[in-house]
Amino acid sequence: MRNIAIIVLCMLGNIAFAQNSEFIKFYNKYSTNQDFTIVSVNERMISLFSNFEMENEEDKELMQAISKIKGIKLIAKQNSSNSKLLYNEAKSAFAKGYDELMVVRDKDANMQFLIKESGGKINELIMLVDSDSSFVAASIFGDIDLKQMSRVGKSLSISGMENLKKLDDMNEK
Repeated sequence: MRNIAIIVLCMLGNIAFAQNSEFIKFYNKYSTNQDFTIVSVNERMISLFSNFEMENEEDKELMQAISKIKGIKLIAKQNSSNSKLLYNEAKSAFAKGYDELMVVRDKDANMQFLIKESGGKINELIMLVDSDSSFVAASIFGDIDLKQMSRVGKSLSISGMENLKKLDDMNEK
């Protein structure tokens, strides 16, 4: 019985890892480089948020969306002369297995949102950002509700996630 439990746990771990393995490879490639800022929030940290008292219905909805997230990983490089190269490398790394959700471009920055779906549910959201002097790649994985991700990004101060609100606005029209 104990062996079966260990096998099941290993399989679950592999499933969770497989959901964002391409991002993990990219993340690990640069995570030890001191020029990069890295953030890794695991499921245990996210579950601690559910212990907070929510005062209104909007906060309760946000907490419900956050509770379905299994993890967040972010890697960024500020004051970078090679941000365009990093952006293009990341785009190539996520070209297979991910669907482009949205692209936002202006004169100062490129931003791309990619998703990985399984069984009709989004289980990973990737955000890539390239500006004149900075690069950001972020992965949010778990059971993802796009309607709430803009608010989650804002509450966690993930710059660029507010652009997901544009998707919700387009769907309402």
